Amino acid sequence: MESVTVCAFSVWDQNIGGNVRAPRMATLEAIKRVGRTPIDGTAKSVDVADLDVNDFYPRKLQVPLLAEDLHKLRAFAEAYSRNFANPLPREDISQFIEAGLLKADGLAVRLTPKGEAALLTRP
Repeated sequence: MESVTVCAFSVWDQNIGGNVRAPRMATLEAIKRVGRTPIDGTAKSVDVADLDVNDFYPRKLQVPLLAEDLHKLRAFAEAYSRNFANPLPREDISQFIEAGLLKADGLAVRLTPKGEAALLTRP
């Protein structure tokens, strides 16, 4: 059994207008990749087999998707298949990666002039 350290981190909740603890934990590298900061004192050791492909723990998370989320994912899939930028708020990108709906590998994120994160295919 190979162990890895995971930590809790916070995410923006637009419903309350502030940061809340994310529903899952992740490795430090995964937390940095989605532009978040780990919460001090939350580190724990877990079996590496319990991580998902994006290094989030636990591997499976049931995330209810709203119709609005499905529209965002469809728009992203269409833009990604055509190699166009698809502006999404950073919170959506993080949420979809955390839920395992988007794989972080092969994607690049850039900020648009409006401050939104745009997903691009990496060259």
